Amino acid sequence: MKKHLNKGGKFLLLSICFNSVLMAQDIHFAMPEFSPLTLNPALAGAHATLHASANYRNQWGSIFSPYQTIAASIDGRVNEKKANKKGFLAAGMNFSNDKAGDLRIYTSTVSLNAAYHLKIGNLSKLGVGIYGLFGQRGMNRSAAQLPNQYDGMAYNASIGGESFSNYLFSYFSVGAGMVYSFDKIGGYMRQRVTKRFDIGLSAYHLNQPMYSYINLANEKLNMRFSAFFNSAFAIKNTDGILMPAVYVHRQASSMEILFGSNYRYSLNDGSKKTSFYKPIAIYGGVFFTVLRTQLS
Repeated sequence: MKKHLNKGGKFLLLSICFNSVLMAQDIHFAMPEFSPLTLNPALAGAHATLHASANYRNQWGSIFSPYQTIAASIDGRVNEKKANKKGFLAAGMNFSNDKAGDLRIYTSTVSLNAAYHLKIGNLSKLGVGIYGLFGQRGMNRSAAQLPNQYDGMAYNASIGGESFSNYLFSYFSVGAGMVYSFDKIGGYMRQRVTKRFDIGLSAYHLNQPMYSYINLANEKLNMRFSAFFNSAFAIKNTDGILMPAVYVHRQASSMEILFGSNYRYSLNDGSKKTSFYKPIAIYGGVFFTVLRTQLS
């Protein structure tokens, strides 16, 4: 389930994705454009005065304890009307929570983002952004059943299990990103994209914080590098827009490439002159995932 709210527009979304599990620490989604602050911190305020999104994912429920992920973010432009004509500031906040397995191993994060977008032409701008993230990881130790709790006949909860230094730890992470955007809106009165594309590069967890239940200094949260290209091209003499995109993530020895395209059909064009007429559109799309994972 994906929800997307964008000031100046209302959209319905239908998407079909072929996706797999990436063997890496970071939460990721099959439609990363609807979780922009986990894709690139410079996307804060990039395309809307105010933007909010929410994601929910439930996996593998028919096999064992389901993997559940929720995430939400909000970002916007800061005092845009009084900003310098050469650019504007933006800020954002992102929250995520992920739970997995019988132990309910969870990861919760909250990040704050700041970005500046420099206008380098009538149709294009260059944005740079940074973030700071506080994360916490833990588990429900009372649900653990360990091999040394087997008494020779059956599991015996009264026998002590493995000893961890702690069942909860916290960490702080920082990162940065850059995005180039080109956006051409067609028509005198209409608010319809005729050509748009974004190209971005970002790096997460630059400080590589310790990421261990047993306080091992060499167990760190690996840096993640992300690159993406997404676009929108109006189909001539139709109400449709083709939206091809490619997303690449690499973290340690794991890499994911997500590629495909959405199709947007405009039910109603928004007005450039007044906020009373909002654009309404239906989306549909197919994306594929290519994974490469090496376990040490």
